[in-house]
Amino acid sequence: MDEDDKPKTEGELTPDEQMIEDETGTSGEEAHRIGEFDDLRGRLERIEGMLGTITESLLKMMRGRFKTVATTCLSCLFVNVAAGDQYLAIILPAKMYGEAFGKQNLEKKLLSRTVEDSGTVTSVLIPWNSCGMTQSTVLGVSTLVYAPFAIFCWLSPITTMLFAAFHSTRKSVSGTPLVNNR
Repeated sequence: MDEDDKPKTEGELTPDEQMIEDETGTSGEEAHRIGEFDDLRGRLERIEGMLGTITESLLKMMRGRFKTVATTCLSCLFVNVAAGDQYLAIILPAKMYGEAFGKQNLEKKLLSRTVEDSGTVTSVLIPWNSCGMTQSTVLGVSTLVYAPFAIFCWLSPITTMLFAAFHSTRKSVSGTPLVNNR
């Protein structure tokens, strides 16, 4: 919102909000809420566009089972660190890479397990993540103090990538083995 679009005093509507009020016949407060929603929708569309660009770049590297799983694991970890919320670390990579798993004929349960093994369990290891803060508060110790003892949390993504690297067969939807896809 530009400086000119901002209301001069509290209770005064922006030009966009005034237009919404005039066109819809709603109250000023309701027009303000609609304007806020439109602003949020615009921001989300820009974020979606940026994620699309990032995803396109990452998808070019995802050839084979290991690279696909490793990229998904690292993306989950990155979102955990950057966003500070476990749910985003689950939802964003799953949406970003669902189609890539399908194109490579990899099982959807592999995507689900990869996101679980890297996005969910590692969130408690990030001090500023909501899960890390909760665990730290409940335990009464710093995240960095309990992290070495949370073996499952940091070993899980490593194990997932190792299994992806050394898993030699895949099964089709019908259950018949397919060719090796390393």
